[in-house]
Formats: sequence, C-alpha cells, structure tokens
Amino acid sequence: MVVRHLAVVLALIAFVAGCGGGESDDGAKGAASSGSPSSAAPTTTAPPRIFTIHELKAALPEKDDVPGATSVEFRCPEDGKKKCGDDTSVTVALTLASVVVGSAEDTERRAGSALVDDSALVNALIFGSDAEAETNMAESRQSAQEFAGSFDFTESKSSFGLPEKGSGTLDDLAIGDWTGYVSARTSHVDLDGKTQDLQNVLVAVRNGTAKASVNVLVDSTGRPAEFATDLARATLSDYIERLS
Repeated sequence: MVVRHLAVVLALIAFVAGCGGGESDDGAKGAASSGSPSSAAPTTTAPPRIFTIHELKAALPEKDDVPGATSVEFRCPEDGKKKCGDDTSVTVALTLASVVVGSAEDTERRAGSALVDDSALVNALIFGSDAEAETNMAESRQSAQEFAGSFDFTESKSSFGLPEKGSGTLDDLAIGDWTGYVSARTSHVDLDGKTQDLQNVLVAVRNGTAKASVNVLVDSTGRPAEFATDLARATLSDYIERLS
C-alpha cells in the first residue's frame, strides 16, 4: 500500500527561521579610550549558518540509519524519478516494520488491512529569506495547534484524508541552534468498517533559512506510547548531527 499521508505531510512540515547578529558600539569604545567609564563591550551574535540544498540532501538518512526501517519508499530528488517539490526541497520516505502481535498470520492480516502504513518521512527545505522561513514555521505550527487537545475531524479535515478522532500535544523543541516544535497525537481512524489506532508525530525545526522535519506515523498496536515521538526526535537529531 502506498503511504496515504505523505502529500499532506509535505505541506504540514512548514517550519524554519533564523536569528540576527549584533554590532559594536563605537561610542562606548571612544569613551573607553579617553579614560571615561564605559559599559561592558557588547556581545556579537554570529549569523546563522547558510546551508545548501546539496548539504541537506547528503544528510538524508539511508534505510539503516533509522531503526525499524525496512525499505526506502521514495527519495526526492533522485535521477528525475518521483519528483517532488523543486530545487529547494529534499525528501526521503521510509517504510517501517510492523510490530508482531499475536501470531505471524495475525500480524500479516492486520498489516494487509491497515488504512495507513507505518512510515517515517524526513524532509528539508531552504527558503529565500529568514522572514519567509519564519512565516512558514508559524503557519505550520498553527496547523499543528488544531491537533492539540481533543479533536474529532471528518475526512475533509483529517491530515491524511480519513475521519480521525483523538488527542494530541504541541511542545517547543530545540536541537542545538535549531528550534521548533513537537506535534504528537494518538488517534482512531475509521473508514468503511476498517479501523486503526495510530501514533502520528511531527517534529519540525529551523535554523536560519533552512528547515528540517521528521514525521512518524505508525499503528499503535503493540508499541509503547512514546514510540513515534522517540523515533521522530532521534531521527531528526541524527539528521542535524550529520549536517554539523
């Protein structure tokens, strides 16, 4: 089954922005040189690092970099195949292994009837300016806010095109110089008599004009309550470390 939530995730993972620098106070320097009392020298904040799209692409994970990943669903861009976005965006989608609960036959049957496949999506983008990046992050966080607390959405409202009911949280996140948020929710989906309980977590951060995110979507059956959150945060941390 093709993962049904990917297109929406690409829109949902809006995030990013940078920080400004400082400058010295010539007046204070003059007062100090003349022997007059002066305040402490102002500190200077280094400008955010400027990442290239090639760096963002090179740091994308391989299958073996993500625990439980069984295959690469697609990678963009890659030799003109499965194109997504433009030359400012890179993505890799990974299929995750199902958890064995009960007999192997039961697990296979449950996976075959799943409405949404277990997956991890890593995405990184570059914006033309800090202002664009900051606006994008604010808009994506506002979208995530709709899933904080209890929710009950129809198919047209759900992030992956299915009726969805559940609860979620929205928290701040910082990884080194990258800042953003963690949107985590558990939900129940129901369509034509098929049902599924899910963990859906999006972690999104920005640094200057670059942004990065990981979305983990898995069946809740047999998994710890924090499984998707832990995997998403670890995968994003590893990605940022490879960028360092």
